[in-house]
Amino acid sequence: MELKYPWILIIGIPLLIFLIVFKIKKENKYKTGIKIANTQYAKKIPYYQTKLAQYKILTTVLKVFCIICICISVLLISRPIKVETSETKQHSRDIFICIDASTSVNSATKEFTKSLKEMLSELNGERVGITIFNTTTVLLAPLTDDYEYISEILDNINKAIEEQEKQEKGQDYSFYWYQYMFEGTITKNIERGSSLIGDGLTSGIYMFPELEEDRSRSIILITDNVDNAEPGGAVMTLQEATNLAKEKNINLFCIAPGPGEIEPDGIYITKEKLAEGRKELKKYTEAIGGHYYEKTSKTKMNDIVSGINKTTKSLITLRTNRRIIGKPEIAFAILIISISVLFILNKKVKI
Repeated sequence: MELKYPWILIIGIPLLIFLIVFKIKKENKYKTGIKIANTQYAKKIPYYQTKLAQYKILTTVLKVFCIICICISVLLISRPIKVETSETKQHSRDIFICIDASTSVNSATKEFTKSLKEMLSELNGERVGITIFNTTTVLLAPLTDDYEYISEILDNINKAIEEQEKQEKGQDYSFYWYQYMFEGTITKNIERGSSLIGDGLTSGIYMFPELEEDRSRSIILITDNVDNAEPGGAVMTLQEATNLAKEKNINLFCIAPGPGEIEPDGIYITKEKLAEGRKELKKYTEAIGGHYYEKTSKTKMNDIVSGINKTTKSLITLRTNRRIIGKPEIAFAILIISISVLFILNKKVKI
């Protein structure tokens, strides 16, 4: 037990002792009343002696309980308390998913979003955010631990990809969902080009709030790394973006469709560009200690996501909670008992 205001007790107890000592040393003087002669004969009577002894005992007890009441009152004014300290822990991961909105990555993105939805059930307090990018970046979900909301966004991405696939096959499709991945991500693409991977990664880095806070931060980048930027169109190259991630202590995980996963169109996407893109992405990712994965027919996306989940786990203490609880019960009970005794003694003796 502790005292919230211990200085009251430090002042009150010495003051009480002083008053008691002062009272004991004070001489009794007759100020009123009439003196009676020859009281020595009355004092020898056994009845008188018995009553006097009872009186002295009762007055002594009465004074003791008065002192107890005063001491307990001072103690209660000092506020007896109990301090409880507890630590709140949760997984301290912040994870941003950066998805290349190019249609060439659609197959890998669909598998990844399905696997990520399964991973959400294993999270406990981690925050997840989602961005999509092409020429520019669009924030679909800020960092949040609302996993139902993240799951809904992942469903929306899958729905958009399905409608794009319908359009490519000449089937009826929803224009709203067809545009979901394109709206806002393709701006000034004639001047700047498309699939600006470095800019997309850099935007994801700066989506993290309070980068100086001690948390585990990770970015999962899904791209084929086929950069079709026009000269001067990109602000950051992939190498510059990965170095920035290292500078900000952000763990980087890159997933690229492997050989045979993307059908070249012979113009914007060629086998050479795809091979060079994978090679460059692997090189710059691993150069900063990041992790590179290729999605192939022999590699399950679930295994990739599971590996990322295990790698990024980190438990730290978020904060220490200090709770102050008042504990007047014992002192208050003693005070009530002491006052009750005083009332009883007061009827037995008159001071």
